[in-house]
Parts: sequence; structure tokens; C-alpha cells
Amino acid sequence: MKNDFEEVRIAPAFGKLKTMVGLLPTSKGTIEFKLNRTKNKLSAEITLPITMAGNLSWQGTEIPLKKGKNVYGIKNEIK
Repeated sequence: MKNDFEEVRIAPAFGKLKTMVGLLPTSKGTIEFKLNRTKNKLSAEITLPITMAGNLSWQGTEIPLKKGKNVYGIKNEIK
């Protein structure tokens, strides 16, 4: 199976999990991610190949990802 695409959208659905770690080899390079969730925060470390664009989508927040390493912390509004 060949993974050949120009863009990626990372939209984690944790369920009962608190942490997700993975990698996806593509024809452009490897996408790597480490995601940690607490009650009101997502910590994300995502590395994209230098020729790929992407977005991180989590609970209504959309963040454009740059090429290379991206590190973000997203806090939820507690209602």
C-alpha cells in the first residue's frame, strides 16, 4: 500500500485513551506524532515531512501545522 498525499489532517479521537504515539511512512517522508490528553488540555508533538502541509484539529480548534516539528498545547474552555 502506497501512502502518497500532499496534506494531512490530524484529528485525534481518544475515547478512553490518554496517550497516542505513532508514525506513518509516506512517499514524502514519515509523519510522527505524540499526543497526550488530560481533562482540559491536549499536548501535541507532530513532525511532518518538509514537503507536506497539515492541520491539527481538536474539539473545535484548528491549527495549521508547519513543515518539520510542531509542538502545541491546547487548553479547552471548561463550561
